[in-house]
Amino acid sequence: MAMKAAKCIVKALEKAKVSVVFGIPGRWVLPIYEALRSSKIRHVLMRDERGASYAAYGYAKARKWVGVCLSTAGPGALNALPGIAAAYRDHIPVTLISGQVSEENVEASVEYVDALSIYRHVTKAALKISLAETPSNTVLKALSSSLTPPTGPSYVEASLGLQLSEIKNCKTDFQLTIKNNTLCEEDVTQVVKLLNKAKRPLILAGHGVILAKAHKSLQSFSIKYGIPVVTSLLGRGALSEYSNLNLGWIGLRGNEQANLALSQCDVLIILGCRLSDLTITSRNILVGKRIVHVELDERNFYDKADLKIKADVKAFLECLLKHMKGFTKKPLWFKKKRVEYAYKGVMSKALKSVFKHVRKGFFTIDIGQHAILALTLAKVSHKKSLIIPGGLAPMGFAIPAAIGACLVKKGVEVVALVGDGGFQMSCSELATISQLNLPIKIVLFNNRGLGLIRQQQEAFYGVSYETSFKDVDYVKLAES
Repeated sequence: MAMKAAKCIVKALEKAKVSVVFGIPGRWVLPIYEALRSSKIRHVLMRDERGASYAAYGYAKARKWVGVCLSTAGPGALNALPGIAAAYRDHIPVTLISGQVSEENVEASVEYVDALSIYRHVTKAALKISLAETPSNTVLKALSSSLTPPTGPSYVEASLGLQLSEIKNCKTDFQLTIKNNTLCEEDVTQVVKLLNKAKRPLILAGHGVILAKAHKSLQSFSIKYGIPVVTSLLGRGALSEYSNLNLGWIGLRGNEQANLALSQCDVLIILGCRLSDLTITSRNILVGKRIVHVELDERNFYDKADLKIKADVKAFLECLLKHMKGFTKKPLWFKKKRVEYAYKGVMSKALKSVFKHVRKGFFTIDIGQHAILALTLAKVSHKKSLIIPGGLAPMGFAIPAAIGACLVKKGVEVVALVGDGGFQMSCSELATISQLNLPIKIVLFNNRGLGLIRQQQEAFYGVSYETSFKDVDYVKLAES
């Protein structure tokens, strides 16, 4: 039966088990919105496309499935760029479907911009729907690309003329094909030999452990063989931070014990971790260690690793467990000490209270001075998760991301931790929260300006410049 291409696009989303999309209607995407009107997919009306892209990120992270956002052409598509770029840096599966101006006399059209070329730099796949291929196939190809490890965002563009065109056959065959890299037996054997000789072995667990859903495999391996674990910022939650084997997170803002263990280990197994400048502040700390790096994205390999293994982290750990039968459990060479942080002040007191009373759910965190303290005081487990865009580190993220996370499951507790700078970039989404009557808690830390930047200016130049805000009555703003 013939149908509009726009309806075929929506049918593809339904087939891929997409239940929520975030967006704002605009001239060049109206046919898709008309098709959504009769669909079971829930549309969440955000207040700008940047918020829609952040909400899709938060939804994808919380649901562990693709998050979808919609935009119109030109300014709409460009406005969604920060959230897609953040998803690209953090390997979060998000798909942006954008309208485009009609193809007749494109360059003369108001709102035209070559968004396809722009999005090619920050997505796994940037695709344009044409009648040469069924629209649903293109959409499903993009969704599949986003969900195939290493996961990441995708972009789909459909011109207004195409959305309105009639098609005879809307194919919606969605099959997610996960390509399992065949593990080389020799590589795994080499890892076993390294661990056998090691006196101070250590595991560095990154975001790849979480993306691969390898929490239980990591826990089994660490406990069975007595190997302590440190994590990256985005790897927090790979192993419960209440575990005695989890020494904390490493890096510039990381835990002192974790950084000390990293400096003292002789064999380091890196699992799904990009060694950013915030994770490894100096490459000198890795000198003299035997290093194994397990990673799906070859771009993330440490160039001086003794062994680079391109593999899914969960598959690697399960294979390693099989090969280590008969392996003697190591005596624990680094014992975790309980640390009570003696931070004083209103911000510290507020954060401690929040973390004490919210024992499970999601914390979405904006970048800022408050984030550093929050990350230090928080303890992460499978019940309590942090959603923070650590790779791109944009402000204005926490509130829209909280909307996305809140819509994953009814009754889930979601707390957004924001500074006044990030709040002013995203406070329009309070209207979205109010309209949907979402039980999101927002904790706002008001230091009357861009505190982190002010701090850096004073450290580098001895004086701050253009980092202070006029005080705002945020309580009245929220009440309105």
